[in-house]
Amino acid sequence: MKKLVSIILAALMLLTCAAALPALAEGKTNCRDLAGDMNGNGVIEAADALIILRYVLGMQELSAEQIALCDADGNGTVNTADALNVLREAMSVETAAYFEELRDGSLLFTDVDGDGQNDTILVESLFDGEDYDYWVELSVTRAAAPEAPVVYIIPYRWVEYAAVADCVESDGRKDILICVDADSNDYSTHALRLNADCSGFEEASLDVYFEAEPGFTYFRSKGLPMEIRTDIMGTYFLNGRFTVTSEGMSITTPEFTYPTTYAIPLTLKRALEVQLEDGSAFALAAGEVVAPYSTDRQTYVKMVLPDGRIGTAQVSFRPYTIYINGIDQDDLFDGIPYAD
Repeated sequence: MKKLVSIILAALMLLTCAAALPALAEGKTNCRDLAGDMNGNGVIEAADALIILRYVLGMQELSAEQIALCDADGNGTVNTADALNVLREAMSVETAAYFEELRDGSLLFTDVDGDGQNDTILVESLFDGEDYDYWVELSVTRAAAPEAPVVYIIPYRWVEYAAVADCVESDGRKDILICVDADSNDYSTHALRLNADCSGFEEASLDVYFEAEPGFTYFRSKGLPMEIRTDIMGTYFLNGRFTVTSEGMSITTPEFTYPTTYAIPLTLKRALEVQLEDGSAFALAAGEVVAPYSTDRQTYVKMVLPDGRIGTAQVSFRPYTIYINGIDQDDLFDGIPYAD
């Protein structure tokens, strides 16, 4: 046991940035989604293994939620083996997958069909002023068949954002992702992949807004960035992730976060009891101010309390009404914002 701890500690000393230690000493962990991701940054790294090891050695306290995420091997016990497993995963560097932005009206040259030759991709927002008709048109001209472009039309939409990504490594083809909008601001993202004989497209879609974040690097394990609507604590967009598989598209994020732009503080009109991250209950009084933090869009919402801690309340739905801890949110918050 002592030998194993010594080995792990020696490896961590070499791999972990010393700058992470002050945050660890203060217990500043924010793990929510990924088993082993103890600092909550979406990446498994040596610093995560160090947090687990410090907990095992009694050097750091963690919440019940954090302890559950320490169990990286899922055997129900947190020990040095979990720290070692996380360290091994951190040392196996994931290679970034292909991702390229596709500009509206500009050509992109890349191998879409997997035959080793660069094909030509063009996506355009088109408008017929005479008939007042508008649409998005995608055309792929394959290097192997330049005389027969493959065309796909999305009616009554225009391009918000587009990209080409290699979401399914095993099929040898790339995915063309187009986020479109209409007059009613109802965003949807379409994933298009050439079918087996390259005569048309296999298509899937999700009602989400897709746009790569600044400095974005695409890894298949993390998925693609998106925003999705919610009316919990007001009309906002939430940050999340989605992916494209051989079966279609799916949202991969179990919990969605409110971007700072949309985390608008709300004043309580009546008392509200929330659950803190350590599992204890905490009572908020009328007049106190909270801000939305994250939600699963189904059963709960987390909010930032006046002292900076995170509290969780239950969410339930009835037609045209959202309840928080059984209270109509319009009766709970003062001036809750809604879309027009």
